[in-house]
Amino acid sequence: MSIKHKHYPHPVLRSQYIDVDPDFIESFYEVDIQNKLSENKEQIELAVTFDLKNTTLNRLIFQNKAVFVLLFVCESTSTRFLKYTYESEKVFNIPTKNLNNTVMIQPYILAEEDIRDYKNEDTIELLKKMSFDVKRGDILAIATNYELYIEKDPVLEVDSIFDIIENKNKNADQFAVDPAGTKIKIHLPSEVYQKVEIMTKYSGLTSKILISLIYLPAVINALEYMASLTESEQIALKDYSWYRTLETKLIDLKLGNELSTIDSSKVLEIAHQIMELPNTQALEALDKILLEKEE
Repeated sequence: MSIKHKHYPHPVLRSQYIDVDPDFIESFYEVDIQNKLSENKEQIELAVTFDLKNTTLNRLIFQNKAVFVLLFVCESTSTRFLKYTYESEKVFNIPTKNLNNTVMIQPYILAEEDIRDYKNEDTIELLKKMSFDVKRGDILAIATNYELYIEKDPVLEVDSIFDIIENKNKNADQFAVDPAGTKIKIHLPSEVYQKVEIMTKYSGLTSKILISLIYLPAVINALEYMASLTESEQIALKDYSWYRTLETKLIDLKLGNELSTIDSSKVLEIAHQIMELPNTQALEALDKILLEKEE
């Protein structure tokens, strides 16, 4: 998410930029967030440290006239909510019911009540002489955004990272993959698409065969595409759900720390590992189907 400068009618300590805020003297507002997702993925624990250096703001927080605030924004589920505290260290337990994929956490300090003749003594001389009327809920300080990623959908579910699209062209390719988007788009000719659409409605043995036939080649293609890009070009991929999902799986399996750093010669093996050995599972599924047929 890009961060843009915004003008306020009163002094706001802005520490979300690389440059030190020129309106303040020896002041900063930084937030450290450590997260831990529960095993059932129903709750995430956030250990948060609010590091504030500003005499006036610290005094207002001590007097409960200002408060540390975290704004949670999940575009995937259209969810927004606030968590707040007067403590410099706080553990928040957040239900993940309405959260998935990228969650942006935006740290603020907000006024808890109307403040008449607000002055900040750690500002430059010009501002120090001025007073402002601040309303309850007004922003007094902003820290750098924190991006949290929560992956609750299983990697192998169709709706998780894959989007199967019908190609109605007469001379359509038998199989085409486009990884330049939130999901890996798999383009199939109409005849194949219609059969696959029926198969996706089944679970169990049928889904294991489908994973090997359709989803595994798509993942291999996406990883090969990623490996062909330069480091700067790969940055755009990191916002995509499929990328973040596969990277989470990569880390869970201890196959690496970043998806973008995998060796191009290892793509085939890593794809099989991330997809949980789909060829083996497909063959076992066929064995069971044939055995049931014989019986």
